[in-house]
Amino acid sequence: RRLPPEKYEAVTRVGLLRFLAIYYYMGVVRLPDKTDYRRTSAMWPSHAPMKEMSRDRFLYIWRNLHLIQPVPQDFVDDGE
Repeated sequence: RRLPPEKYEAVTRVGLLRFLAIYYYMGVVRLPDKTDYRRTSAMWPSHAPMKEMSRDRFLYIWRNLHLIQPVPQDFVDDGE
């Protein structure tokens, strides 16, 4: 799913920090699926960090942010 054009806005530093806070929270509070953090029924608890960013915005960043482990300098080919 693509983010509708009217909801698109550039990712700011604050937005990225909110995303990372939610991502960290999801690692601490483990639920079976990402959608479970957004449930509002009485059976599910309310997750305060989820109110900091819309679901669509979170998923947009989730799909487009790729984190990789840095390559050690020993393995970098410097052309020699």
